[in-house]
Amino acid sequence: MLPPGIARIPVPTGLPVGTVNAYVLKRDPITVVDPGPKAPGAWEALKAGLSDAGVGRSEVEQILVTHGHVDHFGLAARLREESGARVFAPAPDTDMIADFHATYARRRERFQAVLAESDAPVGLRESLASFFLHLDTLGDPVPVDVPLEDGRSFEAGGELFTAIHTPGHSKGAMVYWGSRGLLFSGDTVIPGMTPLAVFGGRDGASIGLADHLASLDRLASLPFRLILPGHREPLTDLRKYAWESRSLYARRQRQILELLAEPQSAWQLTDALFRELPVTEAFLGLTETLGQLEVLERDFSVRSEVVGGVRRFGVR
Repeated sequence: MLPPGIARIPVPTGLPVGTVNAYVLKRDPITVVDPGPKAPGAWEALKAGLSDAGVGRSEVEQILVTHGHVDHFGLAARLREESGARVFAPAPDTDMIADFHATYARRRERFQAVLAESDAPVGLRESLASFFLHLDTLGDPVPVDVPLEDGRSFEAGGELFTAIHTPGHSKGAMVYWGSRGLLFSGDTVIPGMTPLAVFGGRDGASIGLADHLASLDRLASLPFRLILPGHREPLTDLRKYAWESRSLYARRQRQILELLAEPQSAWQLTDALFRELPVTEAFLGLTETLGQLEVLERDFSVRSEVVGGVRRFGVR
C-alpha cells in the first residue's frame, strides 16, 4: 500500500528486467519519478497510469530522474514537451541524459573493449553489439533543468525531499529521501536483484561494486519507513537488504577465489559462476564478476595481467 497522494505506474521496457516503476506524486508540485523508456507500449502505459491517478499530462510540473540509464528517463523528453515540466536529475549523470546518444556511443565502445579484454566469445560480442544498438533507440536526450548534487533539497508532491548520492549503479545515481520517511531508491535498491552496471563507480571508470556497497552502508544508517524501488515491489527493511547484499557478494568472492586455482579470464569466471546466461543478461553477469574482481584486487587478494590482449586473474 502506497502512501496517499502517490501512485505507481508499471511501464514496460521490453528488456529482461521487466517493467520499470514510474511514480506520480499527485500533490503540488505534481511530479513524475522515472517515466520509463521509449519502448513499445511504454508511452501508452504512462498515459494510462497518469489518467488512472487523476493527473493530466499537462499538469505535470516536475520530472525527477534517479539516474542516467535509459529505461528510467527515455520518455522524459516527450513528457517534458507535452507538459512543460522541469527535469530534475543527478548532476554527475547529466551527460548521460542531456547528451544521451553521443554519451552512449562512447559507452558502447568501452563495452566492446571490456568484452574483448575479458575474452568473451566473438559471437557474444556481436550479439551484444546489436543489443546495445537497440538500447540506443529507447530514449531521446532531454535537457536537465535542475542538476541535483548530494544534499540538495527540493519540493515534490507536497513534501520536502533530499538528494543522496549513491554511486555504484551509475556514477551519479541518486536516491530521494522524503521528510516523512519515504525513499525513492531507483536502481540502488532492487529487491531480489544485484543492481550493478558497468562503469557505475563514482569515477565513471570503475565497475562500481565498492562504491555500491559504501552507498548501501550509508543508506542503512538512515530511518526509512518505505522504500520505493525502480523495479519490483516496495520494501521496508533496508538494513536487512544491505546485509543480504553484502552476504551475497562475499559468497561470490569466495567462489571466485576457489576458481582461481589457476589464472582465468573474467569470462571464464562468469561462465563458471552463472552458467548459460541468455545473451541479454551475459553482460550483466560479466559486469558482476568484474566488480567482484575489482574489489578483490583492491584488497590485494587477486592480481591480474594482460597477455595477448586478454586480462587474466590469479590469486596472490
